[in-house]
Amino acid sequence: MIQRLIIIFLFLTSIVYSQNVPTELDSSKIENIKLKVEKLIKDWDPENESWKFCTVQLKEPELTILYGQQSIHPLLAEYNRKIQFITQNSKTDIIDMALNTGGRTLIKVYYDKVNNLIIMEDRFGGYYFNLSTFEYSEKLWDRFEETINKEYLGTINGKKYPLQFIRDKE
Repeated sequence: MIQRLIIIFLFLTSIVYSQNVPTELDSSKIENIKLKVEKLIKDWDPENESWKFCTVQLKEPELTILYGQQSIHPLLAEYNRKIQFITQNSKTDIIDMALNTGGRTLIKVYYDKVNNLIIMEDRFGGYYFNLSTFEYSEKLWDRFEETINKEYLGTINGKKYPLQFIRDKE
């Protein structure tokens, strides 16, 4: 990922510089960088991208959420996503979440004590885990209704590296 950013940076700065001081040397540098970027894109395979994980350890309710994302585009911030819920007695399978096709995001995490429900929201919609039935569901492009039962626990921060959970008090 860092290599891609460096190549893109060099490519863009070369273009800006070459437009200010046009020389034959500059155009050969641009062509060289262009070839490197083309090779990077052509050879890029999302299956070779590593998964980045974040562990969310909650005390109330006693639950661990394992959230992961994997880059699916060589230049844009788009991701495959997975999630798993773990209690003292049981754990779900690793569940595929809806794709993140719109950049780096924040996922807010809430707990609804009355319905024993973990609610997660990002700009794509709501993700729900029922602690009583151990069922997971998604409502894309829909938000959870505001209720007095919903307690904010924190945010999974996917906007900055490393991927991390930031508690409400932090």
